[in-house]
Amino acid sequence: MEKALKLAGDTLLEFIRFASPYWPVLAALFFVYLIAILLRRRKVTFSPGSNSAVLDYFFRQGYEVEKVLFQGRMGAEYILSRLGAKTYLHIKWWRKPIDERSVQAVSEAKSRMNCEFAILVSKEGFTRRARRWAIDIGVWLWRFNRVESELERLADGIPEGMKAAAATKTRS
Repeated sequence: MEKALKLAGDTLLEFIRFASPYWPVLAALFFVYLIAILLRRRKVTFSPGSNSAVLDYFFRQGYEVEKVLFQGRMGAEYILSRLGAKTYLHIKWWRKPIDERSVQAVSEAKSRMNCEFAILVSKEGFTRRARRWAIDIGVWLWRFNRVESELERLADGIPEGMKAAAATKTRS
């Protein structure tokens, strides 16, 4: 029994001597792995329903906050700028679809604030009348879960919500 324990102890010591030069390499690989996990998770750093989550998507596309008009638990209003163009951003965390009165209010605020663009973000979507009205007055309606993809489309050209509007206008 003592011989077996001595053999096991000697084997363990030999393994530690053999593997000791590789511990720093293993530690470095472990830290690289942790950093990769953190960077992958960075994509959704905020919980849905937070104004900062929406702003984070805009910041990644190069937008800057020019003015904070309102921030609250049920929504927010900002004036953002990018490449000299001002965008009026209105966020609503209502538990029901947004109607045409809110779309009209966003359009009026866009004009009042001298902004080139207006975006209304909603968690629960929009009524059919709101979507039709938005096309007529030039307000972009985005659901929260589509903000990132809409911003990527905007960087590439026309956002998805405006492609239908452009198609409708060309047929008339």
